[in-house]
Amino acid sequence: MAANVDNPQVSTLQLIVVYMLIGVGSIVFMLIRSLLAVAMGLQSSKYLFSQLVNSLFRAPMSFYDSTPLGRILSRVSILNNFYHAMDEN
Repeated sequence: MAANVDNPQVSTLQLIVVYMLIGVGSIVFMLIRSLLAVAMGLQSSKYLFSQLVNSLFRAPMSFYDSTPLGRILSRVSILNNFYHAMDEN
């Protein structure tokens, strides 16, 4: 459509270059956005895991008396297995 405009100052090659620059720019921005999303997700998961471990270490003894040890270990082992799976990839 833009090539049909009767303007001798704009060539078809210039239009193609502009569209290619727009395409390359959008690809670069999508790549940066996805890398930032992965980095922020990893950082937040590490923060949540460290908060969980800190709360377990600082819990009173009554918490361990009333909560079965298997329940605590299953919560931590699920998160730990998730980290090992991410490290292997």
